[in-house]
Amino acid sequence: MRIALLIAVGLAMGIYTIFTGAGGGAAYVSVLALFFGIPAAVATSTSLAIMFPVAAVAAYLHAKDHNVNFRVGWVMVSVGAVGAVIGSACSGFIPQQYYNKVLGCVILAMAAVMFISKHRPHAMTVVEPGDARGAGSDGVGVDGVSSGVVKSGAEGSEESSEIEASQASRTGHTDRAGQNRQIAQRSKAIRAVFFGLLGGLISGVAGTSGTTSIIAGLMLLGVSTMRTVGTSVFVMSGLSLVGFLTRLTVGGIDWKLTGILVVSSILGALIGSVLLRRVEARKAPSASKNSSTIDWILILGNLAMGIGLLVK
Repeated sequence: MRIALLIAVGLAMGIYTIFTGAGGGAAYVSVLALFFGIPAAVATSTSLAIMFPVAAVAAYLHAKDHNVNFRVGWVMVSVGAVGAVIGSACSGFIPQQYYNKVLGCVILAMAAVMFISKHRPHAMTVVEPGDARGAGSDGVGVDGVSSGVVKSGAEGSEESSEIEASQASRTGHTDRAGQNRQIAQRSKAIRAVFFGLLGGLISGVAGTSGTTSIIAGLMLLGVSTMRTVGTSVFVMSGLSLVGFLTRLTVGGIDWKLTGILVVSSILGALIGSVLLRRVEARKAPSASKNSSTIDWILILGNLAMGIGLLVK
């Protein structure tokens, strides 16, 4: 019965990972601790050992459907890896009586960020590949001035002055637009670094995937729902690997249970990928990659998790 429970949990968590981009590390730890009596340190290390291969397969499946923003993802993985190492080193210094409270407050804060991000206009939406469009297709030159008949005399001189003034004005607007884009890019980079680092810290301290922070950061950047999910599992694969390696000295791993959960979770991820493609196929070709249903699952799920940790 316990093996059947493991397989059922693995299938469910694989599907959940594909649909939401969350790792479900808390679920793995809870099942291992409650039903198998495994110590918390071993359960945590085992959970991280499970999440890496499952997240890697999920990231591959999402990448095939163009749901991974690798540019943002690599930034979060890089700084998150540093955060995971720091968090793992500091995990022993957090008093046990405050551990759940602190983590619960962080998760509730991230749930609030998700809610706010999805219910306000995005001033800084991440532009996905293929969104840019060419200019000049209407026959107007790149400077916005079409070629015309050359005039001479005072009329030509006056028109030439007007054109030069217009070009100078446009150049000024272009410079300001370029500066605004640079500021926006720096702001997005700072946010990606912050939430990636926070996700790594959570992963290292709690032994989870840290996707709560990653998903909140991607939502705040204006990434669409499906690309948030795909990018999240890509980042999770990197963070869970680093977390697993850094916690090997903290707790051992039950490889038998790990193998059962990895196989069943990957199978669940494959099933979830097929189901998700069918859901997406029902949308109109012009429909966006946003999904309010998945957004609410993420928000409410993290809200419940945060409250649960606070009252535990």
